[in-house]
Amino acid sequence: MQFREDHIDFKELLKRREQQRQNQLKSKNPFAIPLQSTNEEVYKQLYKFDPQRELKEHQFNQQPEKLQIPEQQIDDEETQQDLQEYEQMSYNAIVRGVFKEKKQVSKIQKANYVDAAVYNEYVKVMKTGEDAIKFFAKYGNTTPIKFINCISKVAELELRYENYLKKQKDQTKARLDPPFEFNKAKEPFKPYDLIVISTSENQKELTLKEYYTISAHGIVHVYTDKAKRKIQGDTSTEVISLSDWMHESTMFNIITNIQFFKNYAITKIFNIWKANVRYNMFCKTRSKLVHECFMAKPAFAEHLMKVNEMMNELATVKTLSQSILQTNKTWEADDFFKTDQKKARSDASRHYDAVIERIVVKLNDVCKEVIDRTNQNNIQENEEARFGQQVKQKPMNEVRKEAEENAYLLQLAEKDKGRLCWFIKLVDYMSVETLVKINHDSMSQLLEEMKKERKNGLFNTAVNFDVQIFNPDEKEISEHLALLLDDMIVIMRNVIRVITHQTLESHTKQLKLGMQTQEKDREVVASIQRIITCSVEYKSIREEIFFRIAQDFQQAEIYVNTNYMKCRPIYDFINQWQFSVFEQEDHPLDVIKHHIIELKKWMDDINRYIKDIAKGILNVDGKKIKIKLLPEVQKKLESFKEYLYGLMQKKASATQNTLYTFATNLSQKFIDAIAQAEASLKPLETAKIEVEAMHSLLKSKFDINPLKSNDIVVMEEIQTEFQKLLTNVKEADRLKQDKKAEMLAKLDAEKAKFIANINNVTGSINKGKLILEETLPSEAIQALQDIKVKQLDKFKELDKSYTLYTRQMGLIPEQNRDLQELESTYNDRRMLWTHVEKFNKLSEDLYKNSFTTLSVEDIEKEMKSFELGILKLKQNINNLSKEGKDSVLDKHASKVSYVSNVMPIVQALGNKDLRPRHWERIFIELGSQWQQGKTFTLQELLADGVMNKRDAMEEISAKASGEASIEQQVEEIRSKWSQLNFIISHYREAKDKFIIGSLDDITAALDDHQLKVQTMLGTRFVADIRPKVEEWEKKLVLISDIIDEWLACQRQWMYLENIFNADDIQKQLPQETTKFMAVDKFWREIMLKSSKKPLVQDCCKDEELLKKFQNNNKILEDIQKCLENYLETKRSAFPRFYFLSNDELLEILSQTRNPHAVQAHLRKCFDNINRIKFSDIEDSVEIIAMQSAEPETMPELVKFSNIVMAEGPVEHWLLKIQNMMIKSLYDFTKKAYVNYPHDGLDRDAWLFGYAAQPILTIDLVKWTEGCQDAIMKMNQGKQKALTQYFDFMKELINREVAIVRTDLNTLQRTLMGALIVLDVHARDVVGQMCEMNVSNLNDFEWAKQLRYYWEADVDNCVVRQTNTRFIYGYEYLGNGPRLVITPLTDKCYMTLTGALHLNFGGAPAGPAGTGKTETTKDLAKALAVQCVVFNCSDGLDYKTMGRFFSGLAQCGAWACFDEFNRIDIEVLSVIAQQILTIQQAIRQKQDQFDFEGRTIPLNRRFGVFITMNPGYAGRTELPDNLKALFRPVAMMIPNYGLIAEIILFSEGFEGGRELARKMVNLYSLSSEQLSKQDHYDFGMRAVKSVLVMAGASKKKKCYQT
Repeated sequence: MQFREDHIDFKELLKRREQQRQNQLKSKNPFAIPLQSTNEEVYKQLYKFDPQRELKEHQFNQQPEKLQIPEQQIDDEETQQDLQEYEQMSYNAIVRGVFKEKKQVSKIQKANYVDAAVYNEYVKVMKTGEDAIKFFAKYGNTTPIKFINCISKVAELELRYENYLKKQKDQTKARLDPPFEFNKAKEPFKPYDLIVISTSENQKELTLKEYYTISAHGIVHVYTDKAKRKIQGDTSTEVISLSDWMHESTMFNIITNIQFFKNYAITKIFNIWKANVRYNMFCKTRSKLVHECFMAKPAFAEHLMKVNEMMNELATVKTLSQSILQTNKTWEADDFFKTDQKKARSDASRHYDAVIERIVVKLNDVCKEVIDRTNQNNIQENEEARFGQQVKQKPMNEVRKEAEENAYLLQLAEKDKGRLCWFIKLVDYMSVETLVKINHDSMSQLLEEMKKERKNGLFNTAVNFDVQIFNPDEKEISEHLALLLDDMIVIMRNVIRVITHQTLESHTKQLKLGMQTQEKDREVVASIQRIITCSVEYKSIREEIFFRIAQDFQQAEIYVNTNYMKCRPIYDFINQWQFSVFEQEDHPLDVIKHHIIELKKWMDDINRYIKDIAKGILNVDGKKIKIKLLPEVQKKLESFKEYLYGLMQKKASATQNTLYTFATNLSQKFIDAIAQAEASLKPLETAKIEVEAMHSLLKSKFDINPLKSNDIVVMEEIQTEFQKLLTNVKEADRLKQDKKAEMLAKLDAEKAKFIANINNVTGSINKGKLILEETLPSEAIQALQDIKVKQLDKFKELDKSYTLYTRQMGLIPEQNRDLQELESTYNDRRMLWTHVEKFNKLSEDLYKNSFTTLSVEDIEKEMKSFELGILKLKQNINNLSKEGKDSVLDKHASKVSYVSNVMPIVQALGNKDLRPRHWERIFIELGSQWQQGKTFTLQELLADGVMNKRDAMEEISAKASGEASIEQQVEEIRSKWSQLNFIISHYREAKDKFIIGSLDDITAALDDHQLKVQTMLGTRFVADIRPKVEEWEKKLVLISDIIDEWLACQRQWMYLENIFNADDIQKQLPQETTKFMAVDKFWREIMLKSSKKPLVQDCCKDEELLKKFQNNNKILEDIQKCLENYLETKRSAFPRFYFLSNDELLEILSQTRNPHAVQAHLRKCFDNINRIKFSDIEDSVEIIAMQSAEPETMPELVKFSNIVMAEGPVEHWLLKIQNMMIKSLYDFTKKAYVNYPHDGLDRDAWLFGYAAQPILTIDLVKWTEGCQDAIMKMNQGKQKALTQYFDFMKELINREVAIVRTDLNTLQRTLMGALIVLDVHARDVVGQMCEMNVSNLNDFEWAKQLRYYWEADVDNCVVRQTNTRFIYGYEYLGNGPRLVITPLTDKCYMTLTGALHLNFGGAPAGPAGTGKTETTKDLAKALAVQCVVFNCSDGLDYKTMGRFFSGLAQCGAWACFDEFNRIDIEVLSVIAQQILTIQQAIRQKQDQFDFEGRTIPLNRRFGVFITMNPGYAGRTELPDNLKALFRPVAMMIPNYGLIAEIILFSEGFEGGRELARKMVNLYSLSSEQLSKQDHYDFGMRAVKSVLVMAGASKKKKCYQT
């Protein structure tokens, strides 16, 4: 048995035992376990027996045939009865009976040795002290076994080692390998773990140092004499009861599992080792500094200080002009960047070069000084040799001492000489550092100046209404600044480098050679440009500068759009409106007045809205646009003034002239003038008013009186003449009334004479030669023309005059019916003679001209017009003759009728489609011979009796038309296909690869022509031309078949070409590659040939080509099948590949040499890994971290615990990434758990010290622990424990809300939002438990919650709910929001977790928007399990679903099928069987199972969920066998108030509950009372949008304050 792995409720046990021993103990010990009446009761509390498990663990090889029990043991009837029962039972049944405590234990304790055989067998399987304790605690002292000897594990190890040494001594020839590594330190210290031994009593004293004897009364710890001689201290025998032993063992295990005691020894030793290592490193570093530091060297120290002075001098000049400090000055961009700053950079460059030159001179002095010291000894020796005779000899000891000192100094000088190159490199680094700092300071100063509030701004930018708003605009200013920053770096880069200076080259040459030898690929000289551009400070400042520019331009643009843009219509009007065009058109006065008023208003707008203003670094300059607009508006106003004045003069002059004209006419043409004058009075009055209005407008809008003296005269004359005209009109009207009777009498007499003349002319038209048949048509037409010119036209003019006079006399004129009759008679007679003339000519041509030259269509049109004319003339016969009959008309009608009878023959034989074969047949019918080119007339045909063969002629003509139509269609088909070409294009811009482009035209033509050919073959006219039509039928069928195969080949080739171009695919599929290369060769040849001659008819005329395409298509299909099998092996190796399409997977596999190519597909393989981070080494394969998918602006980066090498097959290292993801998240989670703040409130640093997922998980673990402690205290009588914890949760949330209102980045804000969502729900749960006074851990109100534990026995996070238990999955979830948890969510969680516990699926169902899918996804987040959401459609088949289920089962992921009931019922039945297969395998705890004909591994985390909306139309009812696999849960309306409250908390509002209540009430009333139209949304989405905007406003206000 594994004692430490049992799930024991120690606290509950301690509580009960504390109550029994509270009177015996003086001090309360929370870990004390009181004695029970028997050891068996204690054991019952600590161990739960499972007979099936015991049988499995202690299965004997053979079962005894019959229990052999000694006769002396049978004493009473009860025992005899038991024996009879046991004889009838199997052996296993006996053992099961032994472990049924309630039934068998009492019997066993009363019997004497009844179960001896069982216990004897049991002794054989007792291995540990725990087995022995279990035995005696269960059976007491009623067995033959009275005691059992044990030793500790350490003693057992020593004993085995001694035996091993003895064997080594006995066997001199062969050495025995040690059975174990006899190292006590490797065994953990566990004094309560005992091993059962079978050593005899005598051997114990000889071989053992100590041993334990276990009996029903307790445990005796005995030290042998052998141990007493060696051990100093207490070696007395110790006796302890079984219950106390178990209590001490339990306490030992509890204490040793506490982190402090568990790792104390290791931590102490590690700290000692760490301190020693740090001290040794300190000593080494101090010694190295003493020997190597230049400041400790006399030869360099003073010079180094001088160099530092020069470096300070170098830093005094910046690359930024100090004129920028002038806060009141505003610069033009060109002046600032191209003049001022350029000069500053030039001066700085000269300064830097000058200082560096001085530094180089100083370095040369240092080098000369050090080198001179190395030569000093030689110089001294030479001097002594030269002046040796004159120098007095020194004592030997002084000479020796001096020589030693010189040698030492020479040695130091040589070392200093060797350090020269490093000293130069140090100075070079110092100069580089100084230059980098100068650049940083210059950029910082520029940024600070840009942040200052200026009265006028730093740069001028003029507003422009052309293409761009600002000049210079944001892009131009940004480019200037970018050039300025780049030029700063260029200045630094071009500064003379110390290490590359020519004068120091001799000293640095050795350094460069050494460095080049060590690192050939790296630059010897550090690049200043690279140092600057790669620094975080440079990137940050540069980014902030450009952000500032963008922000200021954005504010300026808002100001311009608010103010300046109100003047934009003025600018557009000036540029687009042309006064010259306006001047040429007529416009009413209202339009002119509108323009003048608008121009006046625009002048005010320009002065009001266009003003200069400072926005950040920008001075928005409006002077230029103002100068441009104002003069133009004034100019337009002046133009309107002149135009209006000219228009007024013109109008006045015209009105004056009209008045003069009427005055003259009234005196001369009285009757005509009076009518005109009366009609013109109103327009003249209107014109007079307009002139006056124009004058008024000029005077009011331009503040002047524009009238000159002559204008005044004109105005007065208009007024006078108008009044005079009114008087004259009245006078003329009076005179007309006086003479009206006289004038009417005269008019009637003239009209009577006029009508008599009309009647005379009407009678002359129907008399004389105009009604005689013998009259020539030309003569009749000429006579009628004379009547029209001389009489009819004059009558019409005279009738108009009489009508006018009648109307002027105030009478209504009557129509002149006599004149109308004359006109009608004339028209009918003229039409008759005109038709007679035309028909005579037509008839002559028809009969006498060659028949083949006749235009049948024209003849038909003419005949129709003649027939219609005759019909009309007969209707108007009274106009021609009073008798109702006209001889000319009758004769003309008879002739037309005869020709009309002949017209069918003319139409039939005049058919243009008649061919020589048809004419031959016609003449055969007529009984004459036909010759090619023969001419004939209609008259000849009529003579041959053609009228008698009318039906035959029409039949031949109809057949000719049908054949001609077919031939025409065939010709159209031939013409079309002679022009149709394939659109051949290059494939992916490759010169030797082609594909066929769009075939829309070809396909349309093919379908159309095939239909036409079939129609042609079905007509009765095709007999003579059938071969030609059938030929085209075959051609089109062949073209259609070839194109179909061609396109099929192209599709497969394009799909496979990119795949087999990859070297990795070619190596892994060599046979398929060979096959594809053969097809590829064929494809390229045929496409190259087609590209040169793309005519479809030529390309598709060979049946052999069709066979080749069919063969190659079969090969490509075989290749695709092999490829599918290949992809299946890859998916089996890394099951998450099942969630990728074939194309995506092939894209990965074709680039296995490039691990970075997998980045784009990680999101589909993992729940929230968007990218993986490689190390900074170029072309690195070391994966060091994973990056989340959200937020995009600042993704979360989680480092791996260990580096993953992206080497080998991609599926293998992706599997390593999956495992490392789990391990890393486990490590971070455990670390976050260990480092959780003790008080639980001051956790600001802890919150942002780890990734988001471990923070959220441990937060829930700590909440669970806090709730559990509070409930246990409630059980102990502390009634305020839960209330205190509820107050703690409220304080915790208030602190989190306060953190949200601070300046957080995107990642931190997202984390806090999710944390508040979880903690608010946790607070509400505690509040509910307070109201319900929960005081027991088994209370359902607590058990139903999703609880998180860190269980020490598994050293892992465990999630529990009700009776379910799940190990935390550690799928990386990133840093995203969490679902607001409501009571509806909790119910759904309980249903889904319960379903998973029973190995079923879950089926949330309900209306749209109730959170079915989101709840399932959030439960997956809560358990850290990958959840794949799949939107179902009626197009899914069982194969697709089977492959998907295969992937889910292998990788242990969850799937949520949205709208599952959209799938067809036939497919759902198969899906039910697939899901059942997986669930049965999980229930049977199989590691592998058969699925869809394949054996695949099984990950028992598999879960499948379906969501359904029963209210939608077209949904399928699930089959019963599928329903049985899922546990349903109804999702209805969510709790809007709770959701709103939690969102408000996460956005930083402390009073979230009250605000949420108001929001929900507002939107509830809106949805009930306002419009129900679809575009009015008062649902959860609208509420959420408003709450998020409120949060953004809250944060903005917090930033401002």
